Amino acid sequence: SYRGSQIEGEMVRQGLARAQELGARVLHICTPQKSFLAGVLEKEGLSLTRCYWMMHWEGKGVPSPQPPPGFAITTFREGDAERLTQVQNDAFEGSWGFCINTVEQIEYRTRLSINHLERIFFLNQNDKSAGYCWTHLIGDPKSPVGIIGMIGVTPAYRGQSLSRPILLAGMEYLYSAGVKYIKLDVDGKNAAAIGLYRSVGFEKVAEDHWFEARVSTG
Repeated sequence: SYRGSQIEGEMVRQGLARAQELGARVLHICTPQKSFLAGVLEKEGLSLTRCYWMMHWEGKGVPSPQPPPGFAITTFREGDAERLTQVQNDAFEGSWGFCINTVEQIEYRTRLSINHLERIFFLNQNDKSAGYCWTHLIGDPKSPVGIIGMIGVTPAYRGQSLSRPILLAGMEYLYSAGVKYIKLDVDGKNAAAIGLYRSVGFEKVAEDHWFEARVSTG
């Protein structure tokens, strides 16, 4: 009932002020495509900076993941927080919107009820992790929805077609847990990732728009 009123702009201004108090350099706000908030955000100085694709898979089976010779897929176990922190930071450092994680942050996240340990997969070569896939189950336990939350390959292992087996490992687990749908978000500028997801049956269903403001801390 307050849509279109001055309250919307005031809420955004309060958010910008709080971000400045916290010493943040950047403020991000995500809205659905064609959201009524877009005009409000632009009026308050935020600009559209990224379009993320929401992609959806619905199928009747997942191809078995087949890692290349010398690689193996393992699941997260107690004590693997440092390994997961390292591979995630290596895979996404420098990527838009990503903040470096600490081991303590990752330990906390893996202990949340949504993040059961068997839902995180590593692709390893001997004692080194080349990539990982972090999956979730949400919704009604009798009819859950699968989520590919994070998937990445470290720079040293890129260009070796390693994303596909680690993605399929996550999908295979979710499918075995009884999901009918698997969802993921991907940067609309990441053509390689979009091509990978399409190759295993994902389709674009919607977009999320990310708005950004540079916050002055001085």
